Parts: sequence; structure tokens; C-alpha cells
Amino acid sequence: MGSESNLNDEAAGGGIESESFENWHTLDLLALFSRLDSGAAGLSTESAEKAAEIHGMNELEVVRPRSWYVRLLLNMTGPFQLLLLAGALLTFISYGIDSSSDIQNLVLGCALVLVVIVTAIFQSAQEGKAEDVMTELRKLAPATVWLLRGGAWKEFETRSIVPGDLLRISG
Repeated sequence: MGSESNLNDEAAGGGIESESFENWHTLDLLALFSRLDSGAAGLSTESAEKAAEIHGMNELEVVRPRSWYVRLLLNMTGPFQLLLLAGALLTFISYGIDSSSDIQNLVLGCALVLVVIVTAIFQSAQEGKAEDVMTELRKLAPATVWLLRGGAWKEFETRSIVPGDLLRISG
């Protein structure tokens, strides 16, 4: 309820806000143009520069991929995994103190360690696949786009797109 009135106030006041963009899809076109400091002629150069200062460049963050063993180690030392390893350690200690009893504590400790190792392997594999997907997405992105700025279609680097830009899409 409060966020709806915020959106209406921002839409009426104009300007590009870095705050919440919730429910922007429910605004009519004129309110959306007003909120983004845009219009049927696209953004002005000044509005585009202001939006770039607020929102930054339109780029996927390039992160150096981690090696598989670093991913595996990090996935084995998460909070839940450390809790399971602590439980395994306690069962091993319990078995060591009273090894004459049945083998259940030893089996439980081994099972807990195995669960940590198997989940870390799966998580590491999934992270590796996600890194590969991000690399492929970067390759698919076009280098330039056509934007309506100041009433004229101009070619810009893709990284120059800001909220409020009107893009020419062809395909």
C-alpha cells in the first residue's frame, strides 16, 4: 500500500530514481515516461547522462572464474556443511570413547561426511555450469544498439543503455 503511493508520487514528480522499480509495469505509458524522464522522442542527452550516473553502465560484471578445487573447498565450508562436519566429529569422538559398543556412531559420522562431500561436489558442478552460461551470455550480447535519443535514432555501445531509453529491436 505504501509502495504504491510512493510510485505514484515519483511518477508525478518525474526524474529517475535508483530506488524501487516495483510495479513499474502497472504504470500507464505517460506516467512511465514521466518517471523515467523520457518521452516519445526518447531520452535527452542530459537525462541519459544523469541516468548513467545513478544506475551505472549496462554491463554484466566480469568475474574471474574460480578453479574447481577452490569452489569445492568453499562449498565444503559453508555454515550448514560445518554444522554437519561438527556433528560427524562428535559421533567419531563418541565412537572413540566407547568403541566396544555397536558401530552406529562410526557409520553415522561417515554418512555425515559423505553427505557434505557429495553436496559440495554437486554445488561446485552447478556453479561451474552457471559460470559457463554467463560466459556464453556475454558472447551473445550485441556490441551496439540503436537508441532513440533527443528525437533521433543513433547507434550506441550496448553498455550505454539506461532506464528510459527507447531501443530499436529487429530480428
